[in-house]
Amino acid sequence: MPHTILATDQTETPDDQILGKDWAGEYQLLCATYGSTEVVLQVRSHRTATWNDAKLNGQDAKLTEAGHLLDVKLMRDYEYRLTTKTAGAEVVIAKHDVYG
Repeated sequence: MPHTILATDQTETPDDQILGKDWAGEYQLLCATYGSTEVVLQVRSHRTATWNDAKLNGQDAKLTEAGHLLDVKLMRDYEYRLTTKTAGAEVVIAKHDVYG
């Protein structure tokens, strides 16, 4: 079942919704609504406070339009969030398939 991880009035995933160790596994991120700047997936180790842009196949992991879908593998011992410079995007996450 899809879960909203970034709402249209937010510029980053709220602290209480940051994806941590309980989220390890394969997921899909779907940009359901897009009215902002690009939405970037960020990652950090549990041992540091610094967020870094995540990479998928050597490219920045980002959503740039409505309907854009990212397949991601979230790793244990890391935290993940979404961030954008301007609010206006809604992104949902689901285990394996956002449509299922």
